[in-house]
Amino acid sequence: MAIKTKSAEELGRKWEAGSWLAVRTALERPRNRQHYDWGLGFATGNLRKLTRKANSQAIITLSAALVKEAGLKGVERVLVLPLSEGGLLVRAATEEDVSEAHARYSTASQPDFPAKAPSDLPEVEKPCRQCGLTFRTQQQRRVYCDACKLQRHLESHRTTWHKKGKLWPSYQRKLKGHRRTLFRPATVNLQIPIARA
Repeated sequence: MAIKTKSAEELGRKWEAGSWLAVRTALERPRNRQHYDWGLGFATGNLRKLTRKANSQAIITLSAALVKEAGLKGVERVLVLPLSEGGLLVRAATEEDVSEAHARYSTASQPDFPAKAPSDLPEVEKPCRQCGLTFRTQQQRRVYCDACKLQRHLESHRTTWHKKGKLWPSYQRKLKGHRRTLFRPATVNLQIPIARA
């Protein structure tokens, strides 16, 4: 039985046509915002989506082709330099860059933060929200005494266990593997002879 294979050029043309069809669909009739961003990045080749993260951080995702073209394939660290006209220059970090950064950190003067010991904070008397008793604390935001705090913690743990704990896979495995057997003490039939008079 013979298997007919197409040439590499023909397969490449077919893949490219399919890719451009997918890009056109993403740009003209996108399913969602991510689909549109993917199509736009694929069509232009150098337009990338900046994904926002917490604390004003952002992530740029580069395609495998762009990483290879930029010479970043297999690179562990990159050097990011801000440009004066705006934007960033990203290049592979060399061993010299890493050692220079380490030397700069080790020679820089470290800020001298005063140690804030717990004894420096004043103790405050507060009424407990749950039991009403007065307790002393150095924590300004604390609202429960030690006993009520422990009780609330145990109740919260118990509630979580009853809602979700029995569904955890580890607990289910325990139930399947080790079924509890009831302990039944062996019954011994003792016959004591009674002397009749």
